[in-house]
Amino acid sequence: MNTGKHSSYAHAISRLKKEGRLRADVEQRQVKYLNNGIESDHVSIKKLVVSSGGFKMRKRA
Repeated sequence: MNTGKHSSYAHAISRLKKEGRLRADVEQRQVKYLNNGIESDHVSIKKLVVSSGGFKMRKRA
């Protein structure tokens, strides 16, 4: 699993493994360049949301 370098990710992943909500063989990789493809995938959606003034109601987001 690719994540950012924030320390909360490691804690959340270990907690999810302990609760059985995440497989035990999942490994965390904190390499910032590996996440770029995923982040750039939703750029067009972000542009549409920002240009329309954002979401007005939470349940429509």
